[in-house]
Amino acid sequence: MSYENLQSATQPANSIGNRLGSTAAKNAGNQTFSPTSTQIRSRLSAPPTASGRAVERPGLVEFLRELAFESGLTVGDRALRVGLASTAWQLQEGIKLLERQGMPNPLTQTQISSNPERVVALAMTTAINPRDTGVLGTIWLRRDTAEGLALDRHHPAALASMREHGAKIVAVESLAFDPTVPLTQILSPMLRALRRIVLDMWGATDIVTECPTRNAAYYCNKLGFSQVADAVSGGPNYRDTVLLHMSTGRMADLPAEDASETMIA
Repeated sequence: MSYENLQSATQPANSIGNRLGSTAAKNAGNQTFSPTSTQIRSRLSAPPTASGRAVERPGLVEFLRELAFESGLTVGDRALRVGLASTAWQLQEGIKLLERQGMPNPLTQTQISSNPERVVALAMTTAINPRDTGVLGTIWLRRDTAEGLALDRHHPAALASMREHGAKIVAVESLAFDPTVPLTQILSPMLRALRRIVLDMWGATDIVTECPTRNAAYYCNKLGFSQVADAVSGGPNYRDTVLLHMSTGRMADLPAEDASETMIA
């Protein structure tokens, strides 16, 4: 079952989850987006921003579009929206945070598959004031396919071993969090939103990522990853990196919501 079909089954006909027509999907990468564009509602697996080109800032209507599986969260004096990106503008807001944090933009990276399946979680402020509007947390995940993952170039043996033992892998393409927001308060709601796709649709068992060795402690202590014993291959540029792993059981064990989080119907 595709993400678009799931959305059409769980959302009203005029919601952000409406499915793009086949012609629109094929031509989406060549569109210039504006608030009136009929292509602004992107597919998660092949967003219209695949070329990495910037999207025009939308009007109020686009800003007010809900995230998929959206919940409301209060952090201090901030009201946040947490869910999955479903429009080109929402994806572009996530990219802005990645760029501010010096993290890679998945839409401009060399792809193994021409049609990757990805899901993007966002924690966004609800303020309409442009100075306060933006994404405070984003996690980009990509599903493993027959073509493999970008990480196979650097960690082929470790990933092959996981697959041989029946693992269904999802890779972290990129992630970033605004330091002004406590990570402990937004991470679990974001993982709950991702669970709808990663567990319920994809049936994934393992999440993997790569990071510089100097950042491994942060990923392990703050995000819940553990280091995988692996001989890195792929050239000298990757010698100072480590492969990290997290079981999707962490998502499965999360409660439906906590006291500060409210699901939005």
